[in-house]
Amino acid sequence: MNKHIIVSLLVLSFSGVAVAGNYDISQDGNTRNGTLQQGRVEIAEVIDVREVKIEPTYTAQIAGTGIGATAGAVIGNQVVKGGFLGGALGGMIGGVVGNVAAEKITQATAQELILKKEDGKLITITQADSELVSGDKVYIVESAGKLRVRKQ
Repeated sequence: MNKHIIVSLLVLSFSGVAVAGNYDISQDGNTRNGTLQQGRVEIAEVIDVREVKIEPTYTAQIAGTGIGATAGAVIGNQVVKGGFLGGALGGMIGGVVGNVAAEKITQATAQELILKKEDGKLITITQADSELVSGDKVYIVESAGKLRVRKQ
């Protein structure tokens, strides 16, 4: 197997990892199930905001580990010219590298928002891509069982 094929496999593998962790937790996102459906809207005020990390999905980590291990085993096998030890060692190293890559690619930051609704109840919603601050008046939008917060 030549070097071009190996590089192509690695690029395709890690692009698959990025897709495996692709999910929308932003204020502007919506799911296919959320379109053309009636939702619910409530008015609230932002009481507190803190930044949090969104961990990668289990699927993304498994995909990254599996793809990395497979690519590592192929490369290790080629380096040692068909040797089992090279393939096994390459697979282990590739699995670790793939897991770390999946974590870095799919990890996101978000805001945990504490909101005071008009009825006085406090709730919390976490979403990415928010630039909300304490005191902002917001809409809590529910669509397809998901909640988003956006400025009024």
